[in-house]
Amino acid sequence: MEDAFQRLAMLTNEESLTAAARTLELASNIDENVTEMKTVLDTVAVDVQETNKVTRRIDRGLTELRDINLDIGEDVLDVKEDTRSIRKEVKAARRGA
Repeated sequence: MEDAFQRLAMLTNEESLTAAARTLELASNIDENVTEMKTVLDTVAVDVQETNKVTRRIDRGLTELRDINLDIGEDVLDVKEDTRSIRKEVKAARRGA
């Protein structure tokens, strides 16, 4: 009977050691996964920063395009006004001729 208890105790100790070893292995795998995730997140953070830089450049470009568009609109209005003046002068010249 005592031999059976000793064998049971030995098996229990072996199972405990096996469970501890497995737990340590899992903890190590989790640590590696966390390290890999940190690397991926760092890469994503850099990508987000670059995307923000590009977005700011696009915003500046759009602002410049809006300004150019406004300038063109003003020029078009000036040309229309000049065209009206020329028409009036032509009509006046035809009447006077």
